[in-house]
Amino acid sequence: GYGVEVDLNNAINLYKEADDNNDKHAGSRLANFYLFGEGVEVDIPKAFKYIKEFDDEFSTPNTSGLLYTCAHASKYTLLSEEEAVKYLIKAADGGVGNCCLFLAVRYLYGKCVKKDKKKFYKYLLKAEEAGVVKSYMYLGDIYFYGDEDLKIEVNYEKAFKYYLDLEEQQEHSPLHPPFLEEHPLSGQPIHFLPLFLERTIYHTARPITITKIPITIKFSIIYSFFILIINYIL
Repeated sequence: GYGVEVDLNNAINLYKEADDNNDKHAGSRLANFYLFGEGVEVDIPKAFKYIKEFDDEFSTPNTSGLLYTCAHASKYTLLSEEEAVKYLIKAADGGVGNCCLFLAVRYLYGKCVKKDKKKFYKYLLKAEEAGVVKSYMYLGDIYFYGDEDLKIEVNYEKAFKYYLDLEEQQEHSPLHPPFLEEHPLSGQPIHFLPLFLERTIYHTARPITITKIPITIKFSIIYSFFILIINYIL
């Protein structure tokens, strides 16, 4: 919409015309339209074709990440999972945030890569640095439970901070009803029941000692639980 009205249909037609004239950059833009369904029906094979043609000539971490995304979305019919992971590693090493998280989780569970806790943590930190909010859940769990392999001790305060940041930044989900409107201490908005409270209630295999929890977190947990009960009664 620079100087003209937004017109996706016209833009797509012009990109197609440019692609027919061997403009690979136009093809890369078309790939995004077909991958995310902007102005056209989602077409993963077509998106993959455009991205692959661009990547063969102008390979970048972003195009590697898009190739992995297409392969994953196609359930690895367009590319084997082993080949897709090679693109994923290239994208993650290039700093593509979501790919850092995807690769971290693969190292955690040993999916198409050798299980490696240190690499899991390394790419998890890269995902956090890139601003990938979902990484906060894994980081929160590391501090909530502690990790002997990573030599990280239990730290409820750090865990709570990660969970709270996650709750404040992710989109509303029916799995996390909006019981709290704002945090009782910071006054910052909270859209969901804090993960710290969920962990405390449901993960009884390693029960936590209430005396080890900082007073500010104790207050927040009690307040959250009180609001939860009130909403349930009403």
